[in-house]
Amino acid sequence: MKINQDQIQQIVRNQLALDYNCSLEQIEGTGNIISVNHLNEGRRIYESDGAFFKIICLPGKALVSCDERFLPWAEANIRSEDSSWLMEYRFLRTLDQELGLYGHEIDDLHEFFIPNLRLKEKDLQLPFKWFEEDEILQFRNDSRFQEAFAFNESHPDVLGVAAYDGEEIMGMAGASRDGERLWQIGIDVIDKYQGRGIGRVLTKAMKDEVLRRGAVPFYGTAPSHIISKNVAVHAGFSPAWSEIFTKATRK
Repeated sequence: MKINQDQIQQIVRNQLALDYNCSLEQIEGTGNIISVNHLNEGRRIYESDGAFFKIICLPGKALVSCDERFLPWAEANIRSEDSSWLMEYRFLRTLDQELGLYGHEIDDLHEFFIPNLRLKEKDLQLPFKWFEEDEILQFRNDSRFQEAFAFNESHPDVLGVAAYDGEEIMGMAGASRDGERLWQIGIDVIDKYQGRGIGRVLTKAMKDEVLRRGAVPFYGTAPSHIISKNVAVHAGFSPAWSEIFTKATRK
């Protein structure tokens, strides 16, 4: 049964509480949250799992999870700050310098979107074909669909949908189960078919199907990737959070 907007928000908050080792009550309360990194069962698992420092900026709130050694700096520099400005370069430069003292550095910054059911998207009819989890394996070595499918056991690919021009695939959207009820959408459009709205249509189709299956789709992209952001917005998504994680400095 398709879920509603309130349920979407609740599922996202529950997942972020696991990811950032805090309680749902803290997320729904006021003020930034700073906690020691802990690998909770049910967390989203990426290559950054167990990062020395990571931060999410939500509307009006930041969630920080870090090594215990970094807690004093986080408390002094993040606890009372406005989360709206914690992804500015000024702050990131200072953060990166401080991380360097511990042998770590910023690895990535991504922006994430979740469905906004209040938005009305335009429909564009395309011939689709859906692929369930076992059928996705046929694309394992297909370089055309490296964004749609990750083939990672920690966040397995569970659903795919392709748009066709006759017998030729124009684009593919995939969904991976990153959390129990939080699935991430990836999208690839073949070069010669780009600029036709195919990415938007595939993303919308995947969004609607994931919601129908009782999970929440989310969409991530780089801050500078304006085309990708527009795909998300026109497919019925709205910005939900920005996230940074770190890695050990290369020697």
